[in-house]
Amino acid sequence: LLHEALSKIHHLSDKERVLESLKQDGLMNQSLKEKLEIRIEELFREESIQPFFSKEWEVKTEQEILQPDGETYVPDRILLKEDLVQIVDYKTGSDDLQKKHENQINNYACLLQEMGYRNIEKFLIYTEEKNKVRKV
Repeated sequence: LLHEALSKIHHLSDKERVLESLKQDGLMNQSLKEKLEIRIEELFREESIQPFFSKEWEVKTEQEILQPDGETYVPDRILLKEDLVQIVDYKTGSDDLQKKHENQINNYACLLQEMGYRNIEKFLIYTEEKNKVRKV
C-alpha cells in the first residue's frame, strides 16, 4: 500500500486526498489508513525525499514505456523540469538487491534517452533503510 500511495502522490499536498481515495476504493480500512498516513508523514519529513515531491516538477507516475517489440516498462516516478529529467524508483524492502535495482533504473534511463531526453538523473528510494535516497 505504501508503494501504491506514493505512486499516486504527485506533490506533498496530495497525501490526504490519495489516502482517502485508497480507503474509498476499499484498499484499506480507517485503521490502516491512519498507520499508512503516519508512515508517509515520516518519509516526507526526510529532507532527502521532499524535493522529489516539490510542485516545481511536472510529475509522471507509473507511465508505461512501450518498446517496439511490445515489451513495456513502468518507472515509478518521472520528474520533468526544463531540460532535466529525474527517474525515481521506490523500493519498500531492503537494499539487498541494490545492483538489480540499479540495472532496472539504468534501463529506464536508456529508454528515455532513446525518446530524446538527455539530462537524466536516477534515484532509488529505499523506504525502510536509514539512508533512503541513493543516486545511481
